[in-house]
Amino acid sequence: MKVGESYDVIIVGSGGAGLCSAISAAENGLKVLIMSKGRVNRSGATQLAGSGLGGDIEADGESLWNLGYKDADRTHTRETWFKNLILQGSFLNDQGLTENYVNTSGEIIKNMLDWGMKPYFLLEGVALFVAGTHILDILYRRARELGAEAIGNRIVTDIVTYKNHVAGVVSIDVYTGEMFYNSAKAVIIATGGCQGLYSLNSGTAELTCDGISMALRAGAEIQDMEMIEFCNDTIVHPRKYKGNILPYVLRLFGYGELLNKDGECFLERYFSSDIIDIALHTEWNKELVSYAEYMEIKKGKGVNGGVIFTMENSPESEFKSIYGMFPMINHAPMDVEIMKRLENGERLYVAPASHYIPGGIRVNSNYETNINGLYAAGECKAGTFGANRVSSALTEMLVEGYLAGKKAGQYAKGRELLEVPRDYLEKYEEEVLKPFGTSHESKFKSFVELRKKLQETMWEYVGPVKNEKDLLLASNIVDELSKELLKIKIKDSSREYNPEWIEYLNLRNMILASKAIVKSSLIRKESRGVHIREDYFFVDNKNWLKHIVIYDTSLNYRFENVIITKLQPKPVKMPYLDYIRTLLKEVKGAY
Repeated sequence: MKVGESYDVIIVGSGGAGLCSAISAAENGLKVLIMSKGRVNRSGATQLAGSGLGGDIEADGESLWNLGYKDADRTHTRETWFKNLILQGSFLNDQGLTENYVNTSGEIIKNMLDWGMKPYFLLEGVALFVAGTHILDILYRRARELGAEAIGNRIVTDIVTYKNHVAGVVSIDVYTGEMFYNSAKAVIIATGGCQGLYSLNSGTAELTCDGISMALRAGAEIQDMEMIEFCNDTIVHPRKYKGNILPYVLRLFGYGELLNKDGECFLERYFSSDIIDIALHTEWNKELVSYAEYMEIKKGKGVNGGVIFTMENSPESEFKSIYGMFPMINHAPMDVEIMKRLENGERLYVAPASHYIPGGIRVNSNYETNINGLYAAGECKAGTFGANRVSSALTEMLVEGYLAGKKAGQYAKGRELLEVPRDYLEKYEEEVLKPFGTSHESKFKSFVELRKKLQETMWEYVGPVKNEKDLLLASNIVDELSKELLKIKIKDSSREYNPEWIEYLNLRNMILASKAIVKSSLIRKESRGVHIREDYFFVDNKNWLKHIVIYDTSLNYRFENVIITKLQPKPVKMPYLDYIRTLLKEVKGAY
C-alpha cells in the first residue's frame, strides 16, 4: 500500500453533497480532496434528478421572494414547511436536522445563484427546477476555484479510524489496482444511497451503500435502515429503459393510466377513494402507489415484471402540454424515445424501484458521527426526513453538504494528523485482497451471479410491503450470500482494471447493508412511513416512536429516543392508512 498525500479534509463522493462539502471546507483555507469511485461530478444520483429532466431545489417562499421570484408562495413559510416534514416523517425525524434543512435552504439557493445557477422555472411557487448535471457543473467549478483537489476512478474501501478518531482513507485506483492510504484530519462521507441493492432501481451503478457500510465498519453508528423508499411507475420493460422514472414524472402531473394485465384500474382494490386521492395528489404517491403495484405484481396480476403504463387514450393536446412544460425533454435521447412510443399508443411496464433511503449514518445536528472527525451528509445519513422523504433531496444534499463541510473544516483547523502504525494499515489491505487468495469452492460461478441473487432476494422479500415470513427467508439467504462471497475466487490475478475485484468490493458493502436493512425491518413491528409491515399494519407511537440504532458489524443494536425540539407527537396507536389521513389533515391545516 502506498502512502499518498495528507489532507485537512477528505470527502468521499463527488455528487451534490460531496461537492458542496468541498466548497465550504475549502472556504476555510484548508487542503481538501474529493474522491470519487467514478468520474468526478458525473457519478451518483444527482445527475439523474427527475429522469434527467431536472429536479426541484425547495426553499421557503419568503426566501424565494427575496431572491426575486415574485410568484413564490409566501404562505410556504419555514414554520409550515417544518411542520409538514415532521408530520409526514411520522415524527421519526431528528428535528434539529430538519430545522437545518428548512432554515438554510434560502441561503444555499442564493449561493447557487451567485455561482451561476440558471433554473428552468419556479415549480409550484416553492422550488426551483434545475438540471442535475447543471448543479454538478456549478458546484465542481466553484470547488476547483477555491483550490479543492479531486481524484476520480478511485474506490474508497475503508475509513481508517484510530483510538476513536478518524485518521484517513484507504482507496484503490480502478485502472492500476494500486492501493493508497491518505491521511486526513477530518473525513466527510457523501456517497449517496443504497439503490443498487435492488434489481429494479432508479439510481446509478455506483450506489451500492458504500458510505453506510464503511461507516459501520469504522465504528460509526447507523439507524432507521428499515426505511427504504420506492418510486412507483419506474420502467421495468422494455429493458433498454429499465430504471427510467419518466412515467412517474408524467403521473405526477396527471398524465397516463395504470392498468393490471387484465386491463383493470387497480388502486381501488387497495384503497378507499380518499386514500386514492392522497396517493395521486400528495407526496405519499411513491409509497401508496408502490404498495398497490407491488401487491398486484405479487398476486400475479402483473406482466413483464410490472403493471401497464399507457397514454393510448390521451389526446394530442396532452402530449403538446408535456413538451411545453418540459422543453428540456428534447435534450434527453432516452426520454424522447419513450415519449414517441407513448404517442404511438405503445404500452410501457412499470414497477416500484428502490429510490431513496431515509435511514443511514447516525449524526448529530453538526453532521458529526460518534467517531471524532468523521462526518456524513446527504442521503447516506439518517434523520432529516424521518420515516418518509416528502421534500427535495437536492435541497438536502446542498444544505447538508455545505454545513458538514463547514463543521469539518472548523474541526480540522489547528489539529495534527494522527500517526497510524504501518501494521495497523495492513489489516485493511488484507481484507480487500481476500478474494485473490481464497481456495474455497462456491455455488456461485461469479460475483455478478451472487449480486443478481442478492438483488432478487431484496426485491422479493424486502420490497415495498414486508412480513415476518419473507424477512426471515431474506435473512437466511443474505447470511448465506455473505459466506459465499468469501468463497468466490477472482480468476484474473492482475489488479489492473479488474471488474471481478470491483464487484467484490461493491458486494462487500451491499451485503452488510442488506443485513442491516433486513434486521431493522424485522425488529420494527409496526408500519411507519415507507416501512410497511402487512402483518403489523398499524402505527404505534406508544411503543415504536424510536430509532433502531445498529452499532457494530455483528448488527448489535439499541433503541434511541427521537430528538424533539418543537413538535410533540401524540401517543396514538391506529391503523396505518388512518394515521396517514390524520397526518395530512394537519398538513392541509398548516398550509
